[in-house]
Amino acid sequence: MQGESSCHALAYDQVLLRLSASPHGLSQREAERRLRDVGLNQLVEKPRQSLLARFIAQLGDLMTQVLLVATAVSGLMGEYADAAIIVAIVLLNSVLGLLQEWRAEKALVALKKLASPTVTVRRDGDEGTIAVSQLVPGDLVLLTAGDRIPADVRLGQAWSFEVDEAALTGESFPVAKQTQAVEERAGVPERTCMTYFGTMATKGRAEGVVVATGMTTEVGLIAELLQSKDEPTPLQQRFNELSRYLVTVCIAVCACVVALGLSHGEPLYSMFLAGVSLAVAAIPEGLPAIVTIVLALGVQRIAKVKALVRRLPAVETLGSATVICSDKTGTLTCNQMTVTEVWAGGEGYRVTGYGLTPQGEFWLGAKRVEAQMVPDLCLALRSGAACTATRVLRGKQMAVLGDPTEAALIVAAEKAKLDATVSLVKEFPFDSQRMLMSVVVKDQSGKHQVFTKGAPDALFALCTEYREKGRSTKLTPAILATLRGLTFAGLGGMHDPPRPEVRATLKKCRMAGIRVIMVTGDHALTALAIAREIELVGKEARAVTGTELKAMSDDELADVVSRVNVFARVSPE
Repeated sequence: MQGESSCHALAYDQVLLRLSASPHGLSQREAERRLRDVGLNQLVEKPRQSLLARFIAQLGDLMTQVLLVATAVSGLMGEYADAAIIVAIVLLNSVLGLLQEWRAEKALVALKKLASPTVTVRRDGDEGTIAVSQLVPGDLVLLTAGDRIPADVRLGQAWSFEVDEAALTGESFPVAKQTQAVEERAGVPERTCMTYFGTMATKGRAEGVVVATGMTTEVGLIAELLQSKDEPTPLQQRFNELSRYLVTVCIAVCACVVALGLSHGEPLYSMFLAGVSLAVAAIPEGLPAIVTIVLALGVQRIAKVKALVRRLPAVETLGSATVICSDKTGTLTCNQMTVTEVWAGGEGYRVTGYGLTPQGEFWLGAKRVEAQMVPDLCLALRSGAACTATRVLRGKQMAVLGDPTEAALIVAAEKAKLDATVSLVKEFPFDSQRMLMSVVVKDQSGKHQVFTKGAPDALFALCTEYREKGRSTKLTPAILATLRGLTFAGLGGMHDPPRPEVRATLKKCRMAGIRVIMVTGDHALTALAIAREIELVGKEARAVTGTELKAMSDDELADVVSRVNVFARVSPE
């Protein structure tokens, strides 16, 4: 029952049948039975080690174990001062490592707030609200804009429903969802009849059946991969090699010293003490402490630039890096849609600034313009900002309640210092057939106006005029064939812009001999456009998709990886 597998390739009725579900929802008794069978709808972590167990794990490397043996021998020989110093060094080494792991775990707890606390479900034919953790496969859930998707859901009905899947797939734009089955081989980004745990609904509403919960969701599978056993870092490997070398050499030298002494008639006890003393002296007991302190200082420096290091030895791995594989959305880019160009009144304006910050300028060629002084530009910006159902929240943390593309229109108007406040009279939500959204509003003077936005081809079909140089101009006869009476105000170009510091960072990487590769779930054309914009690749570069990767042999993959720097539509696994 648990697991969505190929539900995206089945008709909705078939999915309901497969899950023994119905449009009326599960009965409460059946839901409780399934909950006992499959468990709570939450991500499960590996059992945490106790503080004592984690402290003992810090003593696991060979050098530390040799030092502990040396401590015991020093104590037996009466060298209590040496024994105490070695014990202090070992304890310092272990405490520093344990402290760093504790700090990292404390920070990671703050990153686990993916699930919303409640969800609307239909059970026994009635709608109600339950805790997300109580969801089971077969539950009918009702989703609306602003909801965090509570599980993997196969959609049965969707009304202008869009989902921001950047956290899972890297897709920059919200994905329009529908209910028709897709191909079996379709990747997660192409499964438009599915919504996935942890993503965010940005527009419209939908209804669907839960097909996977907890660790069997797409996010759960990723979480399980992340909990795999850590491999030793290059420094740890070299440290262990050094330890084995020192132990071998010390034993050999000590054995030779004891043998030579005995051959010259020295007492066995005296030679044994001499051999042990020589072994203790040969072991660099200060080395583990020095290495740990250096790594701890590295962690502090990294923390100042808001980066998180979970395990202390991983700091050294960064210094050994020759290739960096980076995500695109939210890493190389801001993960915030931004209006970068506006066409209005027959002119094309470039807009600076990025993200949700309302600071930016408008440029016409090489000349900066005051947007408020250009009526046609003001009309275009005000129209876009008025025709939205989205709010931009600003406080300690900026956030968008609604569609990121609509938020970009609101911010563009704010950059022009326009007051787009209007009183909503009626809203016509975006429709997949109409491809438009319209609002009837009343401005501050009491005048009623209609604003419409949407796909250019659909919008042009409703326009009879367009604005040019402050006046309305008739559109061509071909377009006038569908006379509807709207005036075309302008066209906005937007994208998820690169972070301002990316180009300089890439330049530093190249100077350091580090190759940077973009690995994203976003569309190949989008990935290439951003890669060229940040000067990661040249004009002739190509992107390889996840589908192409799956079809490659090992030799073909090795060849492609050595030449290609952009990989798109790649699944999280």
